[in-house]
Amino acid sequence: MPVVKLKIVEKFEVPPGSCSPSLLLDSDPPEIIKILRLLSGTAHLRNDETDEILYQAQKNFINPGDDITLDGIDRILDYVFEDRPTEPELIALFRKAGILNKGFYIEVLAELGFLLKSVGDGKFTESFLYIYRILERISVACPLIYISNEKDFRTAYSFLSSIYEDKKAQGELIMLQRFLQHYSGLNDSFAGATLDFSLAELEGDLAIELIDEFKTIIVPEVKSLVIDEENGTISVPFKDVGSFVVTVRNRTFHNLGARANFNLSRIGGSEPLFALLVPTLIYWFSYVFVDFAKWQISKA
Repeated sequence: MPVVKLKIVEKFEVPPGSCSPSLLLDSDPPEIIKILRLLSGTAHLRNDETDEILYQAQKNFINPGDDITLDGIDRILDYVFEDRPTEPELIALFRKAGILNKGFYIEVLAELGFLLKSVGDGKFTESFLYIYRILERISVACPLIYISNEKDFRTAYSFLSSIYEDKKAQGELIMLQRFLQHYSGLNDSFAGATLDFSLAELEGDLAIELIDEFKTIIVPEVKSLVIDEENGTISVPFKDVGSFVVTVRNRTFHNLGARANFNLSRIGGSEPLFALLVPTLIYWFSYVFVDFAKWQISKA
């Protein structure tokens, strides 16, 4: 079996002058911008060996209500900048941003490509693997890049001390979980936001079975999770999504008799569970990554 090599390509034939040339893929923008292009639904993924399109962008995960068309790619800039830079300013910013943490963004872009491809192929258990791998990548980087913009070393020291306290503490994504908790105290909109998984379109008894499984397996470990049976939603505060992802991973990938784990046979295997979770988790990641991009680009 040949190794699949993904290449990000334009979704549209963009009319000349309709957007900043720096955003176009032919200009080879920094990887952080390529990630935003994918998340905003304005770029496809192609097999670099065969030219076959392997992922056709259909959704704007950053802003689901904003359907960006061929003459609106510039709107991506509004996700990152309060005031759009001029083209010369943008060129200078992108040149500097392309140097900062380049290897890190290359890795995130590669993982994101296979995440989106697996979602497009309807392979949701596989796609959860990529979600988890991306979150592990950003777990340590996120607080470090955030605090690199802090001008007061006393604030920076206090912040990092709270994130890295108790070095012996164990747990997956622990740095990300601590960062999200701390960040929620600094950002009211983040603190008040919830990630909502809708069960409304599930067929047969699947919604009932999933609710019972979440009550038994997840709620005891993620106590902030709310199940609204009347409206058919499962909600998790943004700040607790890291803990939620770790718990779902552990309770599905492990099957020790001493712990309560998902009964996958009861819900028809792992696919129905991850088909419910993964697309919405990508929206959450996109929200976090846009803030991430703001911190990194402002550093440039």
